[in-house]
Amino acid sequence: MHEPTESSVPPTSGERERLSSFEEDLSCPVCCDIFKDPVMMLCGHSFCKICLQKSWKEKKYRECPMCRSKSSKTEPCPNLNLRSLCETFLKPPLDGQTPSKKCKTSAETLCHLHCETFKLFCLDDDQPICVVCRDSRNHKAHNCKPVDELAEDLKVGLVCFYATGRMDPAC
Repeated sequence: MHEPTESSVPPTSGERERLSSFEEDLSCPVCCDIFKDPVMMLCGHSFCKICLQKSWKEKKYRECPMCRSKSSKTEPCPNLNLRSLCETFLKPPLDGQTPSKKCKTSAETLCHLHCETFKLFCLDDDQPICVVCRDSRNHKAHNCKPVDELAEDLKVGLVCFYATGRMDPAC
């Protein structure tokens, strides 16, 4: 997990729950860090590529470290959408934007401008945003979606892709 800096103020229990829930969605269940080069198994579980490779080296056969379902693929499919979400999540604020002075936490799950939890994903700018950002002029007319809904849609889409070999919204 990420270490707090000396100048950071510990988050309240409510903030910790919100942060941990969002960060958990972007975290590898093997190493518990934000995904690095995520891949997805046929069962729908995602892992860091290196974590899955290490897990497979220790086993006689290739199986999901979460549900133990066997994998017939020698190479799991890269989870490009999850990688994009993780990269955006870890990205520093845009040039010309400075973090809010009142924001004393080092958690990457907070908007650097408003110290609000990222609850939305701006599809136009391909980045997570807070509710205050959505209502600002920078994102006012943009197409935004709740992060948990987007994650579920992406997961379902990838599972369908694995099952049918094509991106089919009716799957």
